[in-house]
Amino acid sequence: SNDMKKGMPAQIKKLMLIPSLKTDSINLEKLNYSSRYFNNAKVTDHHAIIPSTQHVNPESLSKDEANVYMLIASSLVQSFMPNCLKELTTYTFTEEGHTFVAKGTVIKQAGWREISIFASKNDNEEEKLPQLKTGDTTNIVDVRNPERKTKAPPLLTEAMLLSLMERAGDLVEVAEDEEEDDEIENKFSLGTPATRASMIELLQRREYIKKQGKALVPTDNGLFIYDVIKELPLADIKTTGKWEYALKCIQNKTLAKDKFQGEIEKYTHKLIADILALRPPPAPAGSYQQRYNSKSTKSKNGKTKAAPTKTASNLGLCPKCKEKVLIDYPKSLTCPDKGCGFILWKQMAKKDLSATALKQLVKSGETKTAVNFKSSTGKTFKARLAFDEQYKVVFKFDR
Repeated sequence: SNDMKKGMPAQIKKLMLIPSLKTDSINLEKLNYSSRYFNNAKVTDHHAIIPSTQHVNPESLSKDEANVYMLIASSLVQSFMPNCLKELTTYTFTEEGHTFVAKGTVIKQAGWREISIFASKNDNEEEKLPQLKTGDTTNIVDVRNPERKTKAPPLLTEAMLLSLMERAGDLVEVAEDEEEDDEIENKFSLGTPATRASMIELLQRREYIKKQGKALVPTDNGLFIYDVIKELPLADIKTTGKWEYALKCIQNKTLAKDKFQGEIEKYTHKLIADILALRPPPAPAGSYQQRYNSKSTKSKNGKTKAAPTKTASNLGLCPKCKEKVLIDYPKSLTCPDKGCGFILWKQMAKKDLSATALKQLVKSGETKTAVNFKSSTGKTFKARLAFDEQYKVVFKFDR
C-alpha cells in the first residue's frame, strides 16, 4: 500500500546486506515506486507478504525456512530493480514452398534477473544467431519431423484448485462473436483466503469429490450434480464476476445497494423456480444424495413417508405472467415458466398460509383479513399479505 513507501529505503538497505541480494542497480535515494507494486486500489484482504524490518541471517534458518524467506525477500528487492532487456531475433527461411523459423535471444541488460536466486537453468541461457540480412542463402543441415501427442491436463491437487479459485477471473473467456462484458470484474476470486479451503472440505464431506493420491477427483455423485446444474446461471463463473463488479460499484457509490439487493432477490426466486422445474435422473446408488433423500422421507418412528409430489394447482394461471398454470408443490406454488420466475411460499414468518389466503393472493393480489405472524426476534405482529410490483409477497399493515 502507498503508506509503506516511507520505510521502504531502510528496509531494502537491510535486505541488501544479504550477499545474494546485494546489487548496484538500486539507488536508495531515488526508489522507483511503481504503481504496479504500490497501489491502494488493488489491496484487498491484506497487502503483499514482505519481510519484516528485522534483519535476518538466512543461514540461521532451516533450509525450508531460508528458501521461503529468500523467495519473499528477493521478490521485494527485484521490484525496485530495472527491467530485464532482451534482444529477440527471428529468421524466416523458405525452401520449395516450406517455411522454416529460427529464433534467438540475447540478454542486453540482466535487470532484476541479476538476483534471481531461484531461477531455472534456462533463465540465463542465450541462443545467439549469426548475423544475416534479407536475401542471404543458407544450407539446410538437418530436417526432422517428430510426431508427438498432446497430454491430457493433469488432475488437480488441492493447492492447484486453491490457486484456480484465487484467480477465477482469469478463467473467464469471451467468445469471438461476443463483446467484452463490462459488468464482469475480471480479477475476482471464488471465496476468500479464509473460506476456500472450507469449500473444498464441504465438497468432500458431501461426497462430491474425493482424494485420489494427492489429486482431487469427482465422485459419481459429483458428476451427477454437475450434470444436473451445469446449465443454470448458478454454475456459471461469470455470475460471481458480475456480483463482484456490482459490489465494487456499490463501494464506489455508482450503484445503489437497494437496486442490487432487489436483483439478487429476483435472481433467487428465478433460481428456485428453475431448480424446482428440474427433471434429474435418479441419484447414483449409495450416493450422499440418495442417502439424504432416503433419510428425509422417513418419519420419526422410522416409517417411510410418501415422497413430495407436485400437481397442477386448482388456483389457475400464474398471477405474474398470466399464461401458465401454477404448479402446486408441498411448500410452494410455482410458475413452470423459467422466464417468469414466480414463486409463492406457503409459509411466511413461521406461519403456514391457509388455502383461503393463498387463493386470495393468487386471485386478487392480497389477503382480506389480517392475521398474526411472528418476527425473527419472536415478537408477534398482525398484518395482511400482498404482492408488490415484482410479485413478491410483502406485509401490509392496516391503520
